Amino acid sequence: MDAEQMVDKQVLLTPRLGKEADVPIPGVGTVRVRTLSRAEVIGLRKATDDAHLDGPRVLTLERKMLAAAMVAPVLTEAEVGRWQSLSGRRDGRDRL
Repeated sequence: MDAEQMVDKQVLLTPRLGKEADVPIPGVGTVRVRTLSRAEVIGLRKATDDAHLDGPRVLTLERKMLAAAMVAPVLTEAEVGRWQSLSGRRDGRDRL
């Protein structure tokens, strides 16, 4: 690998988080979400380690991640859980 292809350490260590995106949910409106850091995702995954591997763990992890990422509207884990129970499979959560 020559010097032109080597990554610059400053570029590598520059924060890239804090980005937000508007995500349309068909028939509902638009929500705004933010990126989660790797540390946040790992922490959220650890918080679900005692849950069941399938179904319940997946729903718990999704609920925690969405609650952490939602910027507008801000939703609690309980509110995301309500959204999960009221929504269909392709209601926009698959776009987040």
